[in-house]
Amino acid sequence: MNGSEKLYRLLEYLNIPVEYLEHPEAPTIEIAKQYWKGHDAKHCKNLQNAEKLSFHPCINTVSPIISKDDFVRFPDYVKNCYEWLELY
Repeated sequence: MNGSEKLYRLLEYLNIPVEYLEHPEAPTIEIAKQYWKGHDAKHCKNLQNAEKLSFHPCINTVSPIISKDDFVRFPDYVKNCYEWLELY
């Protein structure tokens, strides 16, 4: 598996299911979009009303996909703050 083993162990500990989408190196969103097929997730830069989110876990050769509710559980657990903004 590409990405941090520590991250995946923590997600497993938190019972956060992950869809694992491995792909070639994707240094830009435009390049990565060509590999994001077959799922309904939104990349983490576009969170507006998405049910599933994908992100790069500090490596650009994998895009884990998790539910929005589980995504929120992660920063709560590690005690990071976040804020929801309505942009449009």
